Formats: sequence, structure tokens, C-alpha cells
Amino acid sequence: MPDFLKIIQVVVIIVSFYFIGTTAYRLITEAIPSKQAVAEMTEKAKQDLTFFKTMLDRYKKDHGDFPKTEVGFKALVPKYLRYVELDPWGSMYQYEYHVENPIIYSAGRDLIPYTEDDVY
Repeated sequence: MPDFLKIIQVVVIIVSFYFIGTTAYRLITEAIPSKQAVAEMTEKAKQDLTFFKTMLDRYKKDHGDFPKTEVGFKALVPKYLRYVELDPWGSMYQYEYHVENPIIYSAGRDLIPYTEDDVY
């Protein structure tokens, strides 16, 4: 009988490792988007930024200047935008006031401003 219990223990361990491994694989593959998904998210961010730029130009035409950094995109709500949506990575779009053209961008996939994956 002890040999039978050892076999059951080994089977339980093997099945447990199988489920842990497959669960870990699914979590990792879902957490890391494919190159195509990253490209699509980047394109969506570029489209959003183009739209924001258009709304900022309208704001400047009506008010004579762009909103200051402290106010940022909030100045566009509700007259120019119903709301300011998040970028495709779930982070706020960034806004910095400059007299000629404000800097608007997404911090990108790593969510850290001023890194190589930022989207302008």
C-alpha cells in the first residue's frame, strides 16, 4: 500500500505543476501584448494626439493662447471635448504648455515619460 500512496503523490505533484505552468503561461502571454497589438495601440495614441492637437488649436483660436500646463487638457472639457480619455495603456496623456506649440504625448507602454517608447 505505501507504494500506491507514493504513486498518487507523484501524480498529484505532476498535475499541480501542469496547472501552475499553464496558468503562468496564460498570464504571461496575456500581460505581454504582441508586436501587432503594440503597433495598433501606438497608432491609436497617434490618432488621439492628432485630435487633441486640433482641439487645442480651436481653444487657442477662441482664447488667444493654449491652456497652461497646470490646467492642461481639462481646459478643453466640456466645450471642445466631452472628456479626456486615457491612452491605450490606461495612462493619462501628457500636456506641457509652450507658447508656440504645447507638447502632448503618451508615455507609452512603459508608462514612464521621456523614454524611447513615448508617442508624440
